[in-house]
Amino acid sequence: MVEEHTTRSLEVSVKILECNIASLREEACHYENASLETFEKLGAYGVQIIKTQVALSKTIIHDKHRWKNIEMRSAQIPRTWDDRLLLEYLELLGTLYIEFLHAQEVESKLLEERVNVDRPSGPSVQSIMEQSYSTMTSSFFTPNLPTIIITL
Repeated sequence: MVEEHTTRSLEVSVKILECNIASLREEACHYENASLETFEKLGAYGVQIIKTQVALSKTIIHDKHRWKNIEMRSAQIPRTWDDRLLLEYLELLGTLYIEFLHAQEVESKLLEERVNVDRPSGPSVQSIMEQSYSTMTSSFFTPNLPTIIITL
């Protein structure tokens, strides 16, 4: 029984990671002319709920070759009315909101760089796209970039 739950939890975690990476790849296609430095500030977020535990994770580009997945917050959802104080959960939601506001700023900067209002110096997002297509494999995680998972 425990093995089934563990296996299912791992499957869901991998699925969330796959979706986050796919989302970032899609964004990379929209901002190919933007600077890699700015794009590295953009993240994709996932929320996983296992029984009474909620976890918020963020996936970003670590460097030209790897992804980074960070568990930003986790919270216990109370089972009884006496344990109804939801501070951890509210912190998780607050963190997600702050990250959303930061993402809006980053997307605005990426848009400026994309339309050449603010010309980026250094490597562009397109440089990692070109490099990654030349090293394609059959694995979902490595068509563009290999994956690294870091949990705090």
